[in-house]
Amino acid sequence: MMIRYVGLCCVLLVMCQSAFAAPKATREEHQLLMQQVAQLEQRLAEINQQTASKQALITLKMELNIMREELQALRSENERLRYEINTMQNQHREAIIAIDRRLQEAPSDPLANFEQFSEQLDDEINAVATEAGTAEAAAETTDTEQATQLAATSQPSEPVDNKLALAAYRDAFMLLKQRQHAEAIISFQAFLENYPATKYSANAQYWLGEANYVAKNYQQALIEFEKVLQRYPASSKIPDARLKMGYTQYELEQWPEARATLGRLRAQLPDSKVAGLAQQRLERMDREGH
Repeated sequence: MMIRYVGLCCVLLVMCQSAFAAPKATREEHQLLMQQVAQLEQRLAEINQQTASKQALITLKMELNIMREELQALRSENERLRYEINTMQNQHREAIIAIDRRLQEAPSDPLANFEQFSEQLDDEINAVATEAGTAEAAAETTDTEQATQLAATSQPSEPVDNKLALAAYRDAFMLLKQRQHAEAIISFQAFLENYPATKYSANAQYWLGEANYVAKNYQQALIEFEKVLQRYPASSKIPDARLKMGYTQYELEQWPEARATLGRLRAQLPDSKVAGLAQQRLERMDREGH
């Protein structure tokens, strides 16, 4: 606008000078001068328009630069999110693979041999019943001294009724077979309180540990397995109890203790089934970085 005003002033000044200098100017000269003024005004308008266009272009360019910066920031954020998603997907995939491998390598269900063991219990109960019937028949056909001698040789050495102990043991075991873990734990505890020194006591102590293990009471399971070693050192369940101690220490994330327990078992019984299972768990710990 300032340029326009300056231009108009210059034109008026020229017109005034022309008027005073040439009072006899012709009408044609006056019209020509007015045309020149109109042309100058049009040119000034074009200049103003170009200036406004340049300013708008500068503003647009600045806005475009800002949008480019924002776009670049969004691309960077998108790349970061994509990387995090890929990382999470890989971790999820690895976790699934690890779980599958763990399930495939997991030892057989500790309750898988219940059917066979139940048959053995039934055979033992039948044997006890047969022994009791034989003693009664012998007492009827011999004199008192012979009956007493036969009873002494046929009755078990335990001071308790072996038949009742076996029945109580079987009842607790069947609860575990039916996966009634809490009830089985209570039954095995009651059995050990009532029959602490029968030929079934060591097995009952071991299965008490198993009941806690499958119920995921790992700390208590470890205590019960240790009792097998402490109270029944001659039991045939000692190798199984040691193996399950190693498994329980593994579940408790006691990695050094688990390695020591399983390694000692493998060294003591190198050709046994429990040694093979111990070796599998040690190899699994190696793969998992434990």
